[in-house]
Order: sequence, then C-alpha cells, then structure tokens
Amino acid sequence: MTTVKRSRRARIQEALAELEHLISEHYPEAEFRVRRGIDDPREWWLDVTVDLEDTKEVTDLVIDRLFTYEVEQRLPVYVLPLRSDRAEAIVRQRDLANNYALGRWVPSDYRAFREAASGDRFSQ
Repeated sequence: MTTVKRSRRARIQEALAELEHLISEHYPEAEFRVRRGIDDPREWWLDVTVDLEDTKEVTDLVIDRLFTYEVEQRLPVYVLPLRSDRAEAIVRQRDLANNYALGRWVPSDYRAFREAASGDRFSQ
C-alpha cells in the first residue's frame, strides 16, 4: 500500500473547508472569508460572521478541531468569529443602556443611537 503525502497547502485548504462546513451546519446563515494573517502571512484565518450576540458559541464548536490542526498537525489555521451588524448593534445598545442605568457616563449621542438601533435599519 502506498501513501500519497498531501502538500501543506492542500492540508490547510482541507482544514479551512472542514471548519467552514462544521460551522455552516450549525449556523447556515454564517458568512465566511479566508485571509492570510496580518502579523504573520504564514497563518490562515477563517473569519466567520454570525448573527449571534455571543460569538463564543462558534469558538466552542470548533475549538477541538483547531487544537488538532495547530498542535497535532502543525497547521497555522485559525477562526475569528465576528458579530453581524445587527447583533453588534443589539450588544452596543444593551451595553449603553446598562451603563446609563448604572449612572455611568454615556455618550451624548445615546438617544440618537437608541432611536437608530430600534428603527428598521437593525430589524432585518
């Protein structure tokens, strides 16, 4: 039996495809973008935009696979979960409201932000 050794680039592409598949099974509306590392161009990043307030759910989903890729297979593959614009607006509005309720400083445009966040723009 002969074993064909896959190139490092092919293994990275397979890893990124597997991560994308795993995430899209749980979050079908997720949007993906593959990019090289900013500080280290040898790294490969899968940016995942999801409509979740807590992106830790995505990290929890892929953390075991990431460990396998980085530590066991020595592949520089990483995932960066990002909030959608809608989820980000919800989190910011909640944080501003909490700070206001606690008597903390709130930007002068809080009222405008709150009105904009409750409008049609963020209710898609």
